Amino acid sequence: MKKAVLKVLLTTFVMIAAFSIIIIFFEIWNLWTVRILLTMIDVFSFSCPGICCAMVYDKEKHKTISTIGILICVLSCLFYLALIWNFMPLDFDADFFMNCIVTTILLPSAFAHVSLLLLIDSKKDSVCLLQKGTVCLILLVSAIFLSAFYLHTSINPTLMTILMILALTGTIITPLAHVITKDSKPEVVVPSSNKYEDLARLQSLLQSQALTPEEFEIEKQKILSRP
Repeated sequence: MKKAVLKVLLTTFVMIAAFSIIIIFFEIWNLWTVRILLTMIDVFSFSCPGICCAMVYDKEKHKTISTIGILICVLSCLFYLALIWNFMPLDFDADFFMNCIVTTILLPSAFAHVSLLLLIDSKKDSVCLLQKGTVCLILLVSAIFLSAFYLHTSINPTLMTILMILALTGTIITPLAHVITKDSKPEVVVPSSNKYEDLARLQSLLQSQALTPEEFEIEKQKILSRP
């Protein structure tokens, strides 16, 4: 999944750069060239949060969040494409239009932020608590902003500032705490008579990040070379 999104991201980035150079160099400014350029920028912009969401797709317990995040990024991208190419009428209510703008910016950013935090797979209770607390704060801040636009509720500036500072602090502290508390020595694999069991245990150690890919390959070759 993330490879596909990454290919779209890289391809779009190259196309934006090449097309921009051509437009500026030959001064080809018209409605169509502007629309094409905006289209590529739109796809590139929403591919960034999309790839963040796709990075946790392979983890079974986070697949639902990843899928929702990718879907939101795709729908947000389609919303702006509809505006760029005049597929959507611009005579609708101004409040509805503003709500759509806020939603399509806030939700992809929030899901991308949460997905990056969910990449941290720690066995330490303190790190897990920080991770879950930060995710809850991000979702809470997003919900408050959305309710302010959709339900016209008032926002307490002091409370929102505190919540945003806590969310930012948690975003910085959580990965640092994971690195600090991470076991420096990998678990030792006690050889057994069954190579397949040893390989399965090695694979589980790799997935839990107790072994680096290089250490995994070394231990794997040792097991395979056993008589």
